Amino acid sequence: MKGKLVFIGHSSRLDGAERCYLESIKALKIYGVEVIAILPGPGPLCEKLEDEGVTYQLWDFPRWMNKNKPSLFKKIQLFLWQFSLIKKFKEKLLELKPDYVVTNTVVISPFAAIASQKLGIPHFWYIHEFGDEDHGLKFIFGKRVSGKIISRYSERILVNSEIIKKHFNQVIEPDKVRLLHYAVENDEANDNSTADRAVSNGELKMLLLGRMFPKKGQEEALNGLYHLKKKGYSASLTLVGGGKDSYKSHLKAVAGRLKIQDNIHIVDFTPEPMKYLKETDIVLMCSQKEAFGRVTVEAMKKGKPVVGANGGATPEIISDGVNGKIYESGNPEDLAHKIIYFLDNRQEIAAMGQRAQKWSLENFNYHVHGKNFLKILNEVKTNR
Repeated sequence: MKGKLVFIGHSSRLDGAERCYLESIKALKIYGVEVIAILPGPGPLCEKLEDEGVTYQLWDFPRWMNKNKPSLFKKIQLFLWQFSLIKKFKEKLLELKPDYVVTNTVVISPFAAIASQKLGIPHFWYIHEFGDEDHGLKFIFGKRVSGKIISRYSERILVNSEIIKKHFNQVIEPDKVRLLHYAVENDEANDNSTADRAVSNGELKMLLLGRMFPKKGQEEALNGLYHLKKKGYSASLTLVGGGKDSYKSHLKAVAGRLKIQDNIHIVDFTPEPMKYLKETDIVLMCSQKEAFGRVTVEAMKKGKPVVGANGGATPEIISDGVNGKIYESGNPEDLAHKIIYFLDNRQEIAAMGQRAQKWSLENFNYHVHGKNFLKILNEVKTNR
C-alpha cells in the first residue's frame, strides 16, 4: 500500500518518544508510505529527518498537559488557540491531501485530530506515556474530558503497552485501542552481536541506563547493591543518564551512607550510552512506572539479561527466568536476591542473554513495526 501520512510530533529532541517517532517514519517508508513530519521547533530530530529525506514543517502548537494546575485564563487561552489552529491545519491538510494523520504522544493538544475529522481524513493517536504517573503531568481540561476528545476524534488509538491501555481504559473507547510495539532499532544496540564482554568469575558488572529521576529507581538499585555487599558478594553498578545535579548529589550521599561509594560509578548524559552496555554483565530496570521499556529491549538486543521491577510494562517484556528476572518493585532485598541468581549461576548470564537477544531481534524491528502499523491503517481504510 502506498499513501501519504502527516505525523505530528511533540518535540524535536531525541528522547524516547522522539526516537520511536523517527522509527515509525522509517518503518512506514519501507512499505511505501510518504510521511510528512510536523514538529514544534528545530532540534536534532530535524537533522535525522533530513538524513532520511523526510519532509518536515515547523509549527507553533500547544500541549494540553502540564505539571501545574492551570488558571482559568490558561484554559481559555488554550481553547481559543485551538480554534485558530484547527482552521489553519484544515487549510494545510487541504493542501497536502494526506490519507492519514497521526498525533504522536498524549501531550499534544487535539487540533490535528479535530481538523482531520472535519475533513473526513482518518486520525490516529499514538500514546507513549502515562503522563501523570511517569512525568507528573495533568490534562488541562481533566483526564476524563480529554479522553473523550481523544476517542471522539480518533479512528484508532495506538498504545505501546498493555499497561498504558489499562491506564486509559476508563476514559477512551476500548474498541478503538490497538497495541503497537516499537522497532527499537538503535544502530548501536542492534548490531546482531552476542554479549560483547566475557563473563568472569570476578566482580559482577551491572548497569542502570536512563534519566536520573526518583521514579526511575536509581536509589532502589543502590540499596540492592548494598544488600549484595552485605551478603558478601562482589558487584559494581554504573548509573548512566542525564538529570538534575541535586539528585545525582543525593545518590552519591546515599552511596556514602550505605558504604558502597567504591562500587558505583555515576556517568552524566552521554550520546554514546551503548559503550557502557557493551561492558556490563547484566542490566537493571528499576523504574516504578515504565510505560514501555526501550532500554530493556536495547539491552536484550545486545545479549544482556535484564533484572526488572514488576511495575509498569517491564513484565510484558521480561519473561521471568527465560530472558531475564523479575523482582518485587520497592523491595531492594528481592532485587539483590535476583542478582545473586546470576552470581551463583554465571553460565546463565550468557545463556539467558542469548535467549533475550533472539526474542528481541525477532519481535522488535522496522519490518515488524511497519507491518503492524500498516495493518492498523488499512483496518480503518477497509472499514470506511
